[in-house]
Amino acid sequence: MLTREKDETLSVGKRTTKAHAEHADLFISLHANAGEKSCLGIETFYCDSSFLTMEMHHGGSEKKASTLSMKKKWGILSKDLATYIDSQIMSLVGSKTVSRGIKGGALQVLMGFQGPAVLIEAGYLTNPIESTLLKTDKYQFLLVDGICKGIKKFIEKHFA
Repeated sequence: MLTREKDETLSVGKRTTKAHAEHADLFISLHANAGEKSCLGIETFYCDSSFLTMEMHHGGSEKKASTLSMKKKWGILSKDLATYIDSQIMSLVGSKTVSRGIKGGALQVLMGFQGPAVLIEAGYLTNPIESTLLKTDKYQFLLVDGICKGIKKFIEKHFA
């Protein structure tokens, strides 16, 4: 299910709320990056609970500790999901771009989802070569096919 089907602004909170309302098992946030013209490549992010530890322990409540424990579990699954997706995307488009790696962090859009979640930066719109690729149906299909194959491998490992 898509959280939006046209070019419109949808707050981070509304994206995760919609995903939860639809009982989504996974959350995939797909973006195009921007940077210096020489920057290129695909990055896959997951919510790493170690970035949240300090924030979650302020106040010391049991609810915060419980939330951190659950985020650790989701973080492990999210990293695994990110690894599968990155691997599958790169197997299809590796000759056209590079993997900038799998990176943990405390990205707001990922922190709001209660389950495995990743954010994919599919390339740089500011890089002339990647920008051209990102606009083609063929390249978009390869990216989506890689994402789907990565999700399938993840599901086969954890839920089959």
